[in-house]
Amino acid sequence: MLSGSAPDRWKRAASALGALLLAVLVACGPGSAGGQSAGAARTPTPGPVAAQEPQPLRVGLSAATSGGAAASGEAIQRGIQLAIDEINGQGGINGRPLELVVRDHGGDPAKGAANVRELVEGQRAVAVFGGAQTPVALAEADTAQQLQVPYLVPWATGTRIVQSDRRPSFAFRVSANDRGVDRFLVSYLTRGLARQSPALFVEDSPRGEADLEILTQSLAEAGLRPAAVERLQRDEADLAPRLSRARDAGFDSLVLVADPVDGAQILRDLAKLGLDPGATPVVTHLGLAGREVGPLAETANDVRTVQTYSFFGEQNIPGKRVSSGYLRKYGGKGPEDITAPVGVANAFDALHLLARALRQASDPTSGEAVRQALEDLQTPYEGLIKTYQRPFTPDSHEALSPDDYLMAVWKDGQLLPERVAAR
Repeated sequence: MLSGSAPDRWKRAASALGALLLAVLVACGPGSAGGQSAGAARTPTPGPVAAQEPQPLRVGLSAATSGGAAASGEAIQRGIQLAIDEINGQGGINGRPLELVVRDHGGDPAKGAANVRELVEGQRAVAVFGGAQTPVALAEADTAQQLQVPYLVPWATGTRIVQSDRRPSFAFRVSANDRGVDRFLVSYLTRGLARQSPALFVEDSPRGEADLEILTQSLAEAGLRPAAVERLQRDEADLAPRLSRARDAGFDSLVLVADPVDGAQILRDLAKLGLDPGATPVVTHLGLAGREVGPLAETANDVRTVQTYSFFGEQNIPGKRVSSGYLRKYGGKGPEDITAPVGVANAFDALHLLARALRQASDPTSGEAVRQALEDLQTPYEGLIKTYQRPFTPDSHEALSPDDYLMAVWKDGQLLPERVAAR
């Protein structure tokens, strides 16, 4: 408490307050209390904070981009990239662009599985696409299941990749599958071409055995049996003896389930034996569908191959858009320059379906949320192959059925839909 008379106390208080203000002014430096003098340091005023670029959502692709199956990997990559370009041009996924990260598995299942893990854990991919080879896709699907990230199948046809006992499953396919293709081939031969005694040539592998079982069962349901069954060894140099046995058994058509190398050898040996695919129909799985046929495309005349899409003939609106975009981005003059069209089309549609799921998911970086969104897509998509209305459900992860397949025919080095080839 201050002592003395009131006037004295007020004088002493005013003097103390003045001293305090003087000390503050000295401590703050010249100009601090009444305008800054010329040349004095000025504290910079923060400018507007630059808006941060939105972080991309990464999509992985593990496929063969080298070796004999490189054309399939290239087709899938191009289909995905064309779809990404469209989506990013429309603002991306809720403002976030999509970005594709590619890894080559070279046909090695172990490498494919490692790719999936690195894409998810290292690159933070929100989903991974696979390539064309079933053994690799099986290993990749198992790894994606462990990591609980969606695995999209735009080409590999092995039934068990998607139709498995995984619950819930993270594997989704926008492609033909072996079970559907085998039934389609038998129906086409027996009903469409009225053939009764087909020979079955399948690769000697677990996949080939699975195909053989479905083909034989489908024939039995039609009251028929195969005239001959041949299991092909990989890279077999001379298949003429097998074809001779089938001819002696009275075959009237040939169902071929083999890789492109063995398929090309079959076509060579058919020509040597004077067997004409025009008179003795040859129908194949998706193997003889792209650049792998190469110079043997002439020999493949009249050979029929299952497809899910063709850029030949009249195109729907998405088909016109994708065809022109493909030729502009990757070069070429027409549909004959779109290599392995099923890979391009399937991958393009699959990426658009994934994009709808990413927009719909509560968190696009959560594999579980994206899986649930894929199983219950609310927005239809007018794609290349068809208009997709809820393509996946919790009980079915196959977006396509045999009703979505078409038969194409090799004519003078081009794989044309039958309706186009018949003109």
